[in-house]
Amino acid sequence: MTQPTTTAHPARALRELGGHAFGYESAGRLVRCAECGAYEGGVSAADGTVTPCTGFAGYGGDHGRVYLLVTVRPELRDGWVTPLIWRIEQTGLARTPQYPWRDGQLLVESAPSVVEDLANRIRGVAFDLAGRSRVPAAAAIRQLSEPAGRAVLEANRAAYLAEEEAGGEQLRRRFDALPAAG
Repeated sequence: MTQPTTTAHPARALRELGGHAFGYESAGRLVRCAECGAYEGGVSAADGTVTPCTGFAGYGGDHGRVYLLVTVRPELRDGWVTPLIWRIEQTGLARTPQYPWRDGQLLVESAPSVVEDLANRIRGVAFDLAGRSRVPAAAAIRQLSEPAGRAVLEANRAAYLAEEEAGGEQLRRRFDALPAAG
């Protein structure tokens, strides 16, 4: 079994492992991808190459991928995104891949055969805000092709990594500015 390469950030390790999100199964010591279900030993070749993760096996037998870019209403962006993700994933028609959130927009992965049903269900999601009636969660929903959705994910990942690296540099500067113990 191939061990993950040690890197400065887990997202880099995922990339080096073909995008797989490996984790131990509760029943044993086998390492299995949480998304495609493949075992680490089955995707790692002796020469070090890794078969890329295909994502979830399919929705209703449909192995195609499309994405919905959901613009979340500004008044719901603080504290309501996680319940929205939970409601979307509860449908069984979608998942939120890693790095789905950026600038008030949530990217959701689905399949072409169920994406319209999913979009309609998302339009029906609303939350009660104090002093207001039910507020629909989505201000807009736009369907993206698989390449366009993957481009959004890559941009989100790059922005996240840049923020993490910048935050780490700020922390190092603060630490270096502390008076020496003595």
